Amino acid sequence: MSKRTILSISMACMLAGLLFFAGCEKKKVETKKEVVEDSPMVAYLTGTWQWSGTSGGITGNTIEPQEGCSMQLEFSGNLITLLKNGKSIFSSKYQLQKNESIYSSGKSTWISLPGHEWPLMIENVLVSGVLMVSIDNSFPPHFTIGDNMYDGYGSHFSKCVGSN
Repeated sequence: MSKRTILSISMACMLAGLLFFAGCEKKKVETKKEVVEDSPMVAYLTGTWQWSGTSGGITGNTIEPQEGCSMQLEFSGNLITLLKNGKSIFSSKYQLQKNESIYSSGKSTWISLPGHEWPLMIENVLVSGVLMVSIDNSFPPHFTIGDNMYDGYGSHFSKCVGSN
C-alpha cells in the first residue's frame, strides 16, 4: 500500500471515530431525592469546618491547600458558605437529602444546593455531594463530601476548634 492509501485509511478511521463519539449523547439520570429534616445531622454540621484537601480521580490525585491559603466551609441555619482566607467566595441555601449512592447499599445523606448542579466544586473544594461522616469519635470531628462517581473526588474537612 502506498503512503497516500494508508493516510486515507487513517483519516477515514479517525473521522468514523469522531462521528461515533459525537453521536453519543451523555444523559444525566435524575432520581427522586427525599428531602429530610435531619436535626442531629444539621446540629453536627453547624459551625465552621477546615478543608484539609481533595483526593481521588483515576490517578489518585491529592490536592492540598496552598501555603498561606485557608479554605473553610461554614454551616449556619440553612446556609452553606465557602470561605477563602476568612472571606466568603460562595454562599447558598442547602438541604440534606436521602438518596442512593455508590458508597452505600442503603440511602446516603446528600448535601444539595437548590439551583446548582451537583456535584459542585469551587476552587478544588466540593461543596455538594454525598456526605460521609466519620463515626470513630476522633477529635476534631471530620467528614468527607464525595461526588458519587467511580474514580471521582472527595473533599475532606475537620471541625474548627471552638466552632459550634
